[in-house]
Amino acid sequence: MSIALCGNAAEIVPELVKRGVRPDMVTDQTSAHDPLHGYLPKGWSWEEYQQKAESDPQGTILAAKRSMADHVQAMLAFHEMGVPTFDYGNNIRQMAQEVGVSNAFDFPGFVPAYIRPLFCRGIGPFRWVALSGDPQDIYKTDAKVKEIIKDDQHLHHWLDMARERISFRGTAGAYLLGRSGVAAKTRSGV
Repeated sequence: MSIALCGNAAEIVPELVKRGVRPDMVTDQTSAHDPLHGYLPKGWSWEEYQQKAESDPQGTILAAKRSMADHVQAMLAFHEMGVPTFDYGNNIRQMAQEVGVSNAFDFPGFVPAYIRPLFCRGIGPFRWVALSGDPQDIYKTDAKVKEIIKDDQHLHHWLDMARERISFRGTAGAYLLGRSGVAAKTRSGV
C-alpha cells in the first residue's frame, strides 16, 4: 500500500520521523535538481514563492536548499532506523550537502543500490517494440521471454500483469531488466 500526503516534503518527512512513523521504505522524487523552480521552500505559499523566485532568485535557491537539508536529515534518520532509504537521482543529497549536511550521502541513490547490482549479475535493460503496431506481436515476444527465462516466476507474473493492466500508447513496446542473451534469442524466435 502507498499513502500520499499533499504538502511540503521538507515539513512532512521530518514530522513523520518525530511521530515515530516507520515506513517500509523512503525515497524522494521531488525536482530537487532545480532548486529555483523545482523545490518549494518550507513555510512558503505558492504565491510567496512566485514573487520571491522573480525578485530574489539566489535567496529562493538558498531557502530551497535549506529546506532540502531538513528533508535529507529526516531521510537520514529513517536510514539510521534501518528503513531502506534512497534518492531517485534528483540531486537532493548534493543540495543538502552544499548547505551543511556533511553526511548527506550516507544513504544511497537508487541506481547504485538497486540497479547496478542487477547489471553485475548480467541483468540489464532489454526493450522490444512491435513496429507493426500490433500488441499481439508484443505478446508473442513476452511468451518467448517466458520460454527463455523459465525459472523466474516474478518475471512471468510481471509480464502477465502488464498484459492485463497496461494499455499501449503509440507503438506497442515493452521493457525488461533481462538476462544476457535474451535479446538475441527472442529476435531469432519472433
